[in-house]
Amino acid sequence: MLNRTRFHILKRINFPKTLWYNFRYLKLKDAIKLPILIGGGVKINKLGVIKFMCPIKTNLLSFGVFNVFIDDNRYPTKWENNGVVIVGGPVTIRTGANIGIDHCGVLSFGGNVDIGHLTTIFAHKNITIGSRVSISWNVQLIDTDFHFMEEVSTHSIMRKTAPITIGDECWIGNHSSIGKGVSLADGTTVASYSVVTKSCLTPNSLLAGIPATIKKSGSRRVFDKQREGQLEKEYWLSEFGQTKY
Repeated sequence: MLNRTRFHILKRINFPKTLWYNFRYLKLKDAIKLPILIGGGVKINKLGVIKFMCPIKTNLLSFGVFNVFIDDNRYPTKWENNGVVIVGGPVTIRTGANIGIDHCGVLSFGGNVDIGHLTTIFAHKNITIGSRVSISWNVQLIDTDFHFMEEVSTHSIMRKTAPITIGDECWIGNHSSIGKGVSLADGTTVASYSVVTKSCLTPNSLLAGIPATIKKSGSRRVFDKQREGQLEKEYWLSEFGQTKY
């Protein structure tokens, strides 16, 4: 089973692109370890500056290699980095995601970050995503309004851009939107279809709604893979009287 899974992953890697970008942009001693993996159908307009703030190893940053639930290659994974990307550990960008970093923009990842199918992240100035963060499919993180807004009575210009900070062990549900200036404390869970316009500084909170507000505190997703696997096994036994596999 393990060998079949590895073979399936190897088939999804575009080795010519993977070799080109690793050896074109990284030092030889780092490039030979292939820290960047690129899948088929990935569109890279500009790889840009990537700073690995961790020991170099294979598959530290992957674009469009891994799917979620089903293989869906109708939507290309897009990457355009005109600024700086900081990688503090493994980052998986799944198929169909759209990642953009503007001139002078910085996008920072901690370790073990998962970016879901069709998710859009655009860092005009600064977006920081902590460690052990899961961002589901069709999520939007954008730190700018793109256009200027003004107060009609005074003609004063509103702030166009403000940093986004996602703490450690956060879980962002599908079809959610995180707006400029938002900071989420460690352990925050954002429910599906939520629009987060204000910061949540209370750790282990559940946010939901439009606009999102705290619905519950003192709870968070289980991120430990071993424990989650055991819980999944217990769930199937209690609900269906058998294991899943």
